[in-house]
Amino acid sequence: MDKSTEAQSSQFDEKVIQLIEKYESLEEKLQQKNNDLIKAYALITELRENNANLKSARALSVTEKEREESKQRLTGMMREIDRCITLLTT
Repeated sequence: MDKSTEAQSSQFDEKVIQLIEKYESLEEKLQQKNNDLIKAYALITELRENNANLKSARALSVTEKEREESKQRLTGMMREIDRCITLLTT
Protein backbone atom coordinates (compact mmCIF):
# COMPACT_ATOMS: atom_id res chain seq x y z
CA MET A 1 0.00 0.00 0.00
CA ASP A 2 1.37 3.41 -0.83
CA LYS A 3 1.29 6.40 1.52
CA SER A 4 -1.66 8.02 -0.23
CA THR A 5 -3.81 4.91 0.11
CA GLU A 6 -2.77 4.48 3.74
CA ALA A 7 -3.66 8.11 4.49
CA GLN A 8 -7.06 7.71 2.81
CA SER A 9 -7.67 4.47 4.67
CA SER A 10 -6.70 6.11 7.96
CA GLN A 11 -8.99 9.09 7.29
CA PHE A 12 -11.81 6.75 6.37
CA ASP A 13 -11.31 4.79 9.59
CA GLU A 14 -11.33 8.01 11.63
CA LYS A 15 -14.55 9.18 9.97
CA VAL A 16 -16.20 5.81 10.60
CA ILE A 17 -15.20 5.99 14.26
CA GLN A 18 -16.55 9.56 14.51
CA LEU A 19 -19.82 8.49 12.90
CA ILE A 20 -20.15 5.54 15.28
CA GLU A 21 -19.52 7.82 18.27
CA LYS A 22 -22.04 10.35 17.00
CA TYR A 23 -24.58 7.56 16.40
CA GLU A 24 -24.10 6.25 19.94
CA SER A 25 -24.45 9.77 21.35
CA LEU A 26 -27.65 10.33 19.40
CA GLU A 27 -28.97 6.95 20.51
CA GLU A 28 -28.39 7.94 24.16
CA LYS A 29 -30.17 11.26 23.61
CA LEU A 30 -33.08 9.48 21.96
CA GLN A 31 -33.36 7.04 24.86
CA GLN A 32 -33.34 9.96 27.31
CA LYS A 33 -36.07 11.74 25.33
CA ASN A 34 -38.13 8.54 25.29
CA ASN A 35 -37.73 8.24 29.06
CA ASP A 36 -38.78 11.89 29.46
CA LEU A 37 -41.80 11.24 27.25
CA ILE A 38 -42.81 8.19 29.29
CA LYS A 39 -42.53 10.21 32.51
CA ALA A 40 -44.56 13.06 31.01
CA TYR A 41 -47.26 10.64 29.84
CA ALA A 42 -47.43 9.07 33.30
CA LEU A 43 -47.73 12.53 34.86
CA ILE A 44 -50.50 13.49 32.44
CA THR A 45 -52.36 10.28 33.25
CA GLU A 46 -51.98 10.91 36.98
CA LEU A 47 -53.16 14.50 36.64
CA ARG A 48 -56.18 13.43 34.61
CA GLU A 49 -57.11 10.90 37.30
CA ASN A 50 -56.65 13.53 40.01
CA ASN A 51 -58.82 15.95 38.04
CA ALA A 52 -61.55 13.35 37.66
CA ASN A 53 -61.37 12.57 41.38
CA LEU A 54 -61.57 16.25 42.27
CA LYS A 55 -64.59 16.70 40.02
CA SER A 56 -66.29 13.74 41.68
CA ALA A 57 -65.42 15.01 45.14
CA ARG A 58 -66.74 18.46 44.26
CA ALA A 59 -69.99 16.99 43.00
CA LEU A 60 -70.40 15.03 46.23
CA SER A 61 -69.41 17.77 48.63
CA VAL A 62 -72.64 19.61 49.05
CA THR A 63 -72.78 22.13 51.86
CA GLU A 64 -75.51 22.04 54.46
CA LYS A 65 -76.93 25.26 53.02
CA GLU A 66 -77.10 23.75 49.51
CA ARG A 67 -78.73 20.61 50.94
CA GLU A 68 -81.36 22.68 52.76
CA GLU A 69 -82.08 24.78 49.67
CA SER A 70 -82.52 21.63 47.58
CA LYS A 71 -84.83 20.16 50.21
CA GLN A 72 -86.95 23.33 50.19
CA ARG A 73 -87.17 23.31 46.38
CA LEU A 74 -88.23 19.66 46.39
CA THR A 75 -90.83 20.35 49.09
CA GLY A 76 -92.18 23.25 47.03
CA MET A 77 -92.36 21.07 43.91
CA MET A 78 -94.18 18.34 45.82
CA ARG A 79 -96.76 20.85 47.07
CA GLU A 80 -97.27 22.14 43.54
CA ILE A 81 -97.70 18.58 42.25
CA ASP A 82 -100.23 17.89 45.01
CA ARG A 83 -102.18 21.01 44.00
CA CYS A 84 -102.15 19.94 40.36
CA ILE A 85 -103.39 16.49 41.28
CA THR A 86 -106.14 18.04 43.38
CA LEU A 87 -107.20 20.25 40.47
CA LEU A 88 -107.20 17.30 38.07
CA THR A 89 -109.31 15.11 40.35
CA THR A 90 -111.97 17.70 41.07
